[in-house]
Amino acid sequence: MKKTTMLMAAVVGLATANVMAARNAPWPKEKAWEWYNAQPWMRGCNYMPASAANRVDQWQEMGCEERFAEMETELKIAQSIGFNWRASSGCSRSSTSTACA
Repeated sequence: MKKTTMLMAAVVGLATANVMAARNAPWPKEKAWEWYNAQPWMRGCNYMPASAANRVDQWQEMGCEERFAEMETELKIAQSIGFNWRASSGCSRSSTSTACA
């Protein structure tokens, strides 16, 4: 009885290890392409508001709320023509602070 239990535990352990190894192994090219082709087409860009002179300027504290409103407008236009986007300007809109992150 003890040998049978040990044998069954070993078989279950090996089967589990085999399944886990197969799950963690790299996908074959066919499976990767199948997954990739099932995803919607991603459209986007590296966004910077029209009024920002450079990447640093877009996060300056001065004029943050105005720039936030400008970004909302520009990103809505981008969405209307098919770009994917998520609104996160980095500006804090709380009543205690208007500083950009």
